[in-house]
Amino acid sequence: MPQNEDQIRTRRLRLLTDKIVALSKGRTELTKRIRRERNADLRRRLDLQRDECIAERALCEARHSALVAGAPLGSPGEGAEDALLAAIDEVEAATAGGAASEAMLVAFHGLVVAFPGSTA
Repeated sequence: MPQNEDQIRTRRLRLLTDKIVALSKGRTELTKRIRRERNADLRRRLDLQRDECIAERALCEARHSALVAGAPLGSPGEGAEDALLAAIDEVEAATAGGAASEAMLVAFHGLVVAFPGSTA
């Protein structure tokens, strides 16, 4: 079913909001994990992933504001919306189930790269 530009804009804004919320959760969860992690290399990798979450959240917030102000729609690519929803589900599962640090790294990396804020 074809959608008009307003419908697409509304959907993109909702997806960006969902991603911003998940990235915020990522910052919190990764910070907790960093504080508990004893392995220095893993702690460094968690810290880098947290930084990526923070940077992507800033991009998503800026893009959200731009779309609200009427900026042209971008082209996140085929399947980007489904990839974002799957990444959010993976993050939810990893954080709810107390996943190992490696699994959290994978989940949050997937969230960062899915439906990039710069292309929404």
